[in-house]
Amino acid sequence: MKYFIMTLLLFLLVQCRNAQSDDFYLKEINWEEYLSSENNGADSLENIEIPAEKTGIFQDYSLAVSEIKQFSFQAQKDVSYRLEWKEKGNEGYNCNIQVSIFERDSQTPFFSLNDFTRSPSPILKVSEDQKVYIRIRGFNSMEKGNFALRILDTSKAFVGIEDIEIGEEKFGETIEGNIAEGIEKYYYFQGVKNQFYKITVSDSLNQPQYSSHVFLSGLREDKISAYFKNETTLSSPLIFQAVENEKIFIRFNSYLSGSFNIKIEKTFFEPVIQNDREITEPEINQNLQESLIPAQIKWYYFTLPAQTPYWVSWQDKEEGLENQTADIQVSIYTGDKETLYLSEKDNGYNTAVKIVFSEEKKIYLKVSGKYPASYGTYSLKIQKNTVKWNILNQTPAFSPVSGSVFLIKDGTLWKIGGNYNNEVWMSYDGLDWFYGGMFPFDLKNEFSLFIFQNKFWIAGGSTIDLSHSGTSEYKQEIWGSEDGINWSKAIEDGGFSGRTGQASVVFNEKAYLIGGAAGYDYKNDVWSSIDGIYWTLENNSAEFSGRKGHSVLNFNNKLWLIAGNVSEGYKNDVWVSENGRNWSRLTDSAAFQARAYHSTIVFDNKIWIIGGYDGSVYKNDVWYSTDGLEWIQANVQSDFESRSHFSSFIFNNKVCVAGGVSETGIKKDIWCME
Repeated sequence: MKYFIMTLLLFLLVQCRNAQSDDFYLKEINWEEYLSSENNGADSLENIEIPAEKTGIFQDYSLAVSEIKQFSFQAQKDVSYRLEWKEKGNEGYNCNIQVSIFERDSQTPFFSLNDFTRSPSPILKVSEDQKVYIRIRGFNSMEKGNFALRILDTSKAFVGIEDIEIGEEKFGETIEGNIAEGIEKYYYFQGVKNQFYKITVSDSLNQPQYSSHVFLSGLREDKISAYFKNETTLSSPLIFQAVENEKIFIRFNSYLSGSFNIKIEKTFFEPVIQNDREITEPEINQNLQESLIPAQIKWYYFTLPAQTPYWVSWQDKEEGLENQTADIQVSIYTGDKETLYLSEKDNGYNTAVKIVFSEEKKIYLKVSGKYPASYGTYSLKIQKNTVKWNILNQTPAFSPVSGSVFLIKDGTLWKIGGNYNNEVWMSYDGLDWFYGGMFPFDLKNEFSLFIFQNKFWIAGGSTIDLSHSGTSEYKQEIWGSEDGINWSKAIEDGGFSGRTGQASVVFNEKAYLIGGAAGYDYKNDVWSSIDGIYWTLENNSAEFSGRKGHSVLNFNNKLWLIAGNVSEGYKNDVWVSENGRNWSRLTDSAAFQARAYHSTIVFDNKIWIIGGYDGSVYKNDVWYSTDGLEWIQANVQSDFESRSHFSSFIFNNKVCVAGGVSETGIKKDIWCME
């Protein structure tokens, strides 16, 4: 009965917490609790009034540990506003913040989800003149640093000045200009119907002698209809065709004061259409290296089998690939070339487009330049999954959990602990599960669990701060168990500093702990143990950057470190070591996208990487490699839901995945590769 009550309480705790790492997950606020809190109520906060003359301009602020800042501004009836901010990830700023927006009483939230993960906010509009309140707090209770904030009236985000005419006699000349932050500047010329015009602009983005960084829009005479909008400066010119005899306005705005130049020229292009090119079965899952000349349109087609998903993806200049130089856009049509499936998706679209129909269809791809002058190389890829996943158990007996470790010992499948969870379960077939009790220590987050010398070991992790008071403790202790049920503390201090998100692996008769983080202290040290209890420092500062949420595995008598979350973001690098102490970078940019809290496993003499999280998107793609350098994508999207903080293991000679966290919440399902 005692275990039943404890299990029920833990399950309720997990559901209430919607358990997930504070490093990347923002839960929806319980506003009643939030507003009744002594420190969060409006009456206890000093309010910073943002005057009308300061809106539209970024203002710098700082945030202390556990501090909440409140701002307000006077909003006008029926005016659309947008809040923008700069935080960690923007140059010069180092604080990760959460932003909430309230109506006049500073207590009624504008939106049901008020903790935005990134700038800008959704558009907000008030039905009458009133004050709007903005509340800023850290991403977690220990967050501190500086950030910037501004409020934009979206109908007049920039302050305008007089229009400047460019006569036809100045076409072809370089005209230098200056602009101040928050100022809108217009140049105009007389356009002639059907004439092509080429606009070339230089600023600090492509010419270091200029100091401004501008955005430009090409507008028709009404200053509303656009040929193009808010383009950054490009190494290739912007080219468009006038649709009427009318004034054409080139609008500049800038978030950085300084100089730039502009050149306007007449030009001419005749569209070139390539005959249909079939993408054959051997070309499926291959990168097709293609090229485009100015004003060219290319058509491709392939046969899509019934009820079989295919994915279309492409890489071009906007993805920063040096060997992909064209700016392209792609449209997808079904067999008659008239039925549109996807319309002119813009360049740099690196998320694969899924296509599936109940019957066999011929699919056409139309590739053209984003602008008539766009030319160069790009790659096109049509993919299908080569690995099938089947559900083994949708509803096992244990509660949903992230960060849980599933592993095999003596033929038995074990599910041990997890974030906000310290239950032990076991199964002989993955279907029927038996409760094995609970750890005799406090709940832990992102600890390491491994089997070494025929025993279970738990190392590191942090205690769970359920009050968000900043009292989480990063642990150095080691716990061990011979049977997975009875656990004892082997040592209070294993020698390494407390941390979470570290990787553990067994290699050359030693257990290894590698990397991890304590808050924003990202570690790249390497520790080893010959008995699981006492740990020796192998390398205090390994060659790879400090990180957490990475993976390390033993393959071909070497250690391999793959991807992870570093202080600057997420990685897709691969490192290798022959002794665990010295590391060499195999690649800084593997074929798979950057990620952390993924899973890697060795199977069929290959390294497999599955799923993960890149700071904004959960993944369920699958890649494999025989050498860590060349990676082949087995699945674009797998049958199971995208997730991170899950576990992979070999069971009945199949790769299986279980648990984790996804867009829809905490998971407990178990899937195995066919």
